[in-house]
Amino acid sequence: MRLLVLGGTWFVGHALVTAAIDAGWKVTTFNRGTSAPFLEAVQPLRGDRTHPEDIAALSAAGPWDAVLDTSGYVPRNTLDVARALAPVAGRYVFMSTVSVYRDWPLKPLSERSEVLYCPPDAGPDYGTDTEDGPTQYGYQKSGCEAAAAAAFGADRTTILRPGVVLGHLRKRV
Repeated sequence: MRLLVLGGTWFVGHALVTAAIDAGWKVTTFNRGTSAPFLEAVQPLRGDRTHPEDIAALSAAGPWDAVLDTSGYVPRNTLDVARALAPVAGRYVFMSTVSVYRDWPLKPLSERSEVLYCPPDAGPDYGTDTEDGPTQYGYQKSGCEAAAAAAFGADRTTILRPGVVLGHLRKRV
């Protein structure tokens, strides 16, 4: 399995990369290089997901069986990245949040609960914060989900919506 992780050197990304390596997968990370270097088993690619030339270079480095996006926060940017990677990756897995649900945190939720609307090409200012209700963060992540699905199609997109992610950075010895 060839896995590309967008982000991947800190917190959730680090844990997922470590698990992929432990499973024997070939892992590539793409990030700005501001975190400490990763494991020797990882192929690090440096770049900024907001720079078109970096995204083009990333796409040229493929192919991958799957992309795991742990760092998407602005829909327009996620759309650009996903469109560039769609020809060279089999699946796009997007790390989202329970905050995309319209009724969060006021009502019980299920996977069928209504999701906040945000267009896949929205910029960083889309959405509003409501006391005890939807947040701009939730709108933005909902738009990123839409962006991933627009680029890869529903059949090649997986959305993860955790409520809380707890833990610490696991370091290998």
